[in-house]
Amino acid sequence: MNPCIDCRIEQIKKAVRVMNDLGASFIVTGEVLGQRPMSQRRDAMNIVDRDSGCKSLVLRPLSAKLLASTIPEKSGLVDRERLMDIAGRGRKVQMAMAERYGITDYSSPAGGCLLTQERYAAKVADLVSHSSRVDRNDVAVLRLGRHFRLS
Repeated sequence: MNPCIDCRIEQIKKAVRVMNDLGASFIVTGEVLGQRPMSQRRDAMNIVDRDSGCKSLVLRPLSAKLLASTIPEKSGLVDRERLMDIAGRGRKVQMAMAERYGITDYSSPAGGCLLTQERYAAKVADLVSHSSRVDRNDVAVLRLGRHFRLS
């Protein structure tokens, strides 16, 4: 399992469906190159674009100048010069932008996905490998207590 990349692929696949339903031309994300160690590496972003079926249709405006041009940029729908070149783990630029636009209610930059916690991810992998159907309740109960697989 590579939860961050697999999850991101699924998120973008869902976004593609919404894009198509709305008749939109492309998808925009808030990803920043190098900010998250698993899903926001250049190679991971390329895998997500390829495996989600929307190569060159995902615009990442915060890091666009550091990435290959997308179809919306090449077609003139988006002016590449107005996009940014943010990279790395720091969030000072984004926090300054939020302040400039009067945005005060946003998530703390700390934390991360539960699936990046090794023990929890192992529980999910075990559940998926032993169950033909997994629902939200199955996954939620994994957060509680200890789990044992009995024959």
